[in-house]
Amino acid sequence: MSSTERELVYRQDIDGLRAVAILLVVGFHYFGVKGGFVGVDIFFVISGYLITRILLVDIKDNNFSMSAFYARRVRRIFPALIVVLVACLAFGWSQLFSDDFQKLAKHVMAGSMYVQNFLLWQESGYFDADGITKPLLHLWSLAIEEQFYLVWPILLVAFSGFRLGLIGAIVSVLFVSFFINIYFIYRDTTTAFYLPFSRLWELAFGGLVAYVEIFQQKISLHIREKKRLMNALSVMGLLIIGFSAAILNKDAAFPGWWALLPITGTGLLVLAGDKSIINRTLLSNTFMKWIGKISYPLYLWHWPMISFAMILFGSDNKISRSVKLSAFIISVLLAWATYVWVEKPIQRYKITPNNSFRVLGLGIATTGGIFIVAYLCWQQIISPRFGDIK
Repeated sequence: MSSTERELVYRQDIDGLRAVAILLVVGFHYFGVKGGFVGVDIFFVISGYLITRILLVDIKDNNFSMSAFYARRVRRIFPALIVVLVACLAFGWSQLFSDDFQKLAKHVMAGSMYVQNFLLWQESGYFDADGITKPLLHLWSLAIEEQFYLVWPILLVAFSGFRLGLIGAIVSVLFVSFFINIYFIYRDTTTAFYLPFSRLWELAFGGLVAYVEIFQQKISLHIREKKRLMNALSVMGLLIIGFSAAILNKDAAFPGWWALLPITGTGLLVLAGDKSIINRTLLSNTFMKWIGKISYPLYLWHWPMISFAMILFGSDNKISRSVKLSAFIISVLLAWATYVWVEKPIQRYKITPNNSFRVLGLGIATTGGIFIVAYLCWQQIISPRFGDIK
């Protein structure tokens, strides 16, 4: 089976799991779900699982193309992100004063280069009070995923020629990164939260589930042939995720040991398979699949909407319920529009080793152009419409 054909294989429940993740994140930012930030960790596991599965099958079939892999990542990640970055910069130019616009431009630069986590690491913690006035704060997680995509295929290909090389590489990254996370959570929580070294274990955990499915099929088949076991794992996975969202809050030492809860719960749901009771009923229903499909653009849009609302209409780090509800509705509409008119048309473009460099070049040129414009704004060569505060 070719990589293109594999991309057509669709697990409905994975979209439903994406829906769980984004609903938790939006619930945290908009509706007071105190542990909803664990949705980001669910996204990490899903990404690690899906990407590793593609890589492992390609490696197993001796059909891996580095350029095609990165071109598919460009096709998946760049278009919606570019739309959001351009929209934020344009809105900032039209509505913000010079100081706020300059800060926004700096974050657009970091977001376009996928280093937002490093910039935020230098500035403050995720839960700090001034975080709400940073419209691109949420791009820290996308930066970590992109940093993972840069090193993960190289690592797996490098170790694929050795006996136990693949599983050794996956487990090594998982454990080393996890203990880096534990080390820093008691010394510098901002470092533990933002830097990739203490977060890669979450994506590697998804990679471990993918490895079990592909190279340890007896285990995954045993689970999915035993109806009670399969259903028990899916129910347990959902309960663990729900428990973590209910008991955790922004004061928890997170990620640390606490992150094991949403990570383990997500892994169990994925491993249980699409025929298990939670996956085939809750995660595969029409509403959850729809939310899952717009989850990426919704993640991109929801935070700038509430952040700009705070900058323009808020006081004492609060905005009215009507403004917050309006921001949420606009976020969903923008996410749906981005999915329909940006993501879907571009996803139809097939990536091959022959055209992959063209796609990579276009992606680099476009993000480079955004970076240059944002740099000119940061240097105040391009000034906002309102100029300085009088």
